Amino acid sequence: MIPLEKIGDWSGEKNQDCQWMLCGKEPDDKMWIISKFYPKHACDVGECAHDHFNLDIDMIVNVLVDDIAQSPRFKIKDCITAVLKVYRKIISRRKTYLGRRRTHEIVYGNWDNSFKTLPRYVTALQHFNAGTVIEWKLKSKHGVTGNIFQFVFCHSNHALMVLLIVGQ
Repeated sequence: MIPLEKIGDWSGEKNQDCQWMLCGKEPDDKMWIISKFYPKHACDVGECAHDHFNLDIDMIVNVLVDDIAQSPRFKIKDCITAVLKVYRKIISRRKTYLGRRRTHEIVYGNWDNSFKTLPRYVTALQHFNAGTVIEWKLKSKHGVTGNIFQFVFCHSNHALMVLLIVGQ
């Protein structure tokens, strides 16, 4: 953003070595009239000033995979810094959040996949640990076909384990 000074007419501030210039004035009909414009820049306007439109979530995921795998609680500001180091662009918090969320799904999986693998896990637990007792707690609800899952209770000779998962 180039600060502009408005005193009747205006011009943009610039570096002394830069030939860029924009001058104009506002007549009574609220339309600006550009009187001088030199489009060539010689000054550095900064590479990391704005979010690049081609920097999509998949590119952000590629940067964040290793960091999220090491630390699941990798903060948003640390994600922004990691992307800044690689691409020299500061990304928005929303784009950072979406990239971080997708990275979590890639590294750790999502709720649906975890829920689908739960019966297989519990069956394997019961098979390899003799004497394991597993009790599924289901709830029926009026107007809903089928049962709603509430929790699984597992008890083995080695330890007491309760898996509590709230059904939807």
